[in-house]
Amino acid sequence: MTKKIAIIPKNKDRGIHVETLQKRLLDLGFNPNGVDGIFGNGTAVALKKFQSSSGLSDTGIIDTTTLSKLDLEVKVGQDNNHEIAITDIVDRKDITNTDWKNRGKAVWGYYYGMALMFAVLYKRLKNGDPLVKEMAKALHSDRDRDALKRFDTVFAGKGMKNDNGEEDRLRHLFVLMFGLGVMESNGKHCAGRDITMNFDHGDDTEAGLFQTSYNVRSVARDKLSQVFETYRSSNTNGFLEYFKKGFKSEETENYGTGDAYEFQKLSKECPAFSIEFTAIALRNVSNHWAPVKHIGDIEKGLEINSSCNELLKQVQEYVDKYGFNTDEINFVENRTDEVAPITAIEPKSELKEIALNKANELGQKEQLEKLFDSYPESTANYWAVVDFNKPSSEKRFFIFNLKNKNYKSYLVAHGKNSGELYARNFSNVIGSNQSSLGIYKTAETYNGEHGLSLRLDGQEAVNSNVRARTIVIHKADYVVPNYKGTGRAGRSEGCLAVNPADIDEVIANLKNGSYIIAWTINA
Repeated sequence: MTKKIAIIPKNKDRGIHVETLQKRLLDLGFNPNGVDGIFGNGTAVALKKFQSSSGLSDTGIIDTTTLSKLDLEVKVGQDNNHEIAITDIVDRKDITNTDWKNRGKAVWGYYYGMALMFAVLYKRLKNGDPLVKEMAKALHSDRDRDALKRFDTVFAGKGMKNDNGEEDRLRHLFVLMFGLGVMESNGKHCAGRDITMNFDHGDDTEAGLFQTSYNVRSVARDKLSQVFETYRSSNTNGFLEYFKKGFKSEETENYGTGDAYEFQKLSKECPAFSIEFTAIALRNVSNHWAPVKHIGDIEKGLEINSSCNELLKQVQEYVDKYGFNTDEINFVENRTDEVAPITAIEPKSELKEIALNKANELGQKEQLEKLFDSYPESTANYWAVVDFNKPSSEKRFFIFNLKNKNYKSYLVAHGKNSGELYARNFSNVIGSNQSSLGIYKTAETYNGEHGLSLRLDGQEAVNSNVRARTIVIHKADYVVPNYKGTGRAGRSEGCLAVNPADIDEVIANLKNGSYIIAWTINA
């Protein structure tokens, strides 16, 4: 039976068209050293043997005569199957041989899976799907809260403007994700945590194509929760058969328990989930992924590849003309916004009022109110105030729990150049070893010099260098009321250091998108 292919395979090609050739050679008794979709020496030798046995010149090049003898035929026009038609576009684009800076060639199946998922999401955008509209929304003013904004000038330099509408922004987001997936996993859907990192907490463990971890969910909790619940309650593989092509898939360990464990498992076993979850996360935070954070860094930063944009334009044109239907993940067409969040807590106005009353008793109402007013959309349960008017020998780190309608207070250190018993001097300068005032947003956890620590991002001009200064929450033995008889707590290099007995509780409560305000009347 004649088999149709998108293009004629040639030496060094990689893709479904080569895979089809290899299967045909194998069926005819000429072993190409396995079916891997890569036109290498084994395929060339098998092809030459076939040509010789068929009375043809053994050139190892497929001409029309060889093609006919192999009972293969190049397609004319579009395939009636939408899924196959998209894979044909990838074949004809000849993009699977792309050499990425510092990464070489990605797994070739990655391109097919990404193109198919783009077709799915682009159709949903055309249908007004609110989750995809979140991926394609206008750029945020803060590049730390939007990966597209972070790379806006890079896109513009390549003729890809992000102010032309939702369709362009969705496509450009996928271009960015192409580069991110290459850097983080080389396009391998089953990638597990970075084994060089000394932690195995489920919340922090990276997984899947983009090495996204469960702790990023706080940046868009309701939407990311909806994606998570929808996919894990389905039986879809999310185009897994395409993502598995071109390499030997390996099972990698998942860590932790509960939702964090399930997140890692789903990210690896259902690439469509990893794509959709990460796409929304990228439009709400940009410093979760090192290749995004290190924009412009030739070694560490991701590459924006114009060829990927051209590929996705062709996919877009196909969907505009023919539509796109697939049985692979058709459940997404019927889902609603009714899915319950994973662990989301909606802070009601009455809960905030209770917290403000508690804060008023402590002299912290004005500061907590400032946090609430600054971030009315936040669904965080824990909000914190650091009162640097108080001496370091007293508890001055107040964490308010909206759900339980209470608060706890802790000792916290200030920078060694900020003062002795009291913090009097504050700075945003790298190397100042002083504390910074202003609003912080908590980010990811990590294990470092001081064990489990929590990264912070400054939200104001007075603390914009917090991440660059590595100002974090960590434990320190010197955070006691009378350190070495000094009558004060020991001092940090600007970090919000707490007593080792408190660190687990503080981080568990504040991680992943809570807000902290540090203040003093002397500023």
